[in-house]
Amino acid sequence: MDKKAANPSPEELRKRASRYFNLCDGEADENGNTSKPKPYTLSGLALALGFDGRRSMLEFASDVLCGSEITRAVTKVEEYAETRLYDRDGLNGAKFVLSAAFAGWGAAEEAKGEATLEIRFEGEAEDFVK
Repeated sequence: MDKKAANPSPEELRKRASRYFNLCDGEADENGNTSKPKPYTLSGLALALGFDGRRSMLEFASDVLCGSEITRAVTKVEEYAETRLYDRDGLNGAKFVLSAAFAGWGAAEEAKGEATLEIRFEGEAEDFVK
């Protein structure tokens, strides 16, 4: 994190995150300039918040004072990727990003395989065939 951003307040982080998401959505910046909408990314968010990269941002998220603001912004990036799962053009990219960058999304891939379910009945067979 650079010196200017070394100790941002929760309010400052909220403003920076909001500005980042607005610019990604193609809204005008403070100078009235607009850009083509672009996807939300963890790296883009980290840079907008003043961090050197996404890892330092995620490490800083454990800070008691500012962690919830970072977690909320990261969750918004995750939510964006999740919505792309329903978009044919963004499906593969979204799957990759979610499984690589967000905990819990790769679990379904790891759980694939064969499972065996064994059912045992105790008692007379006629009782179960009614």
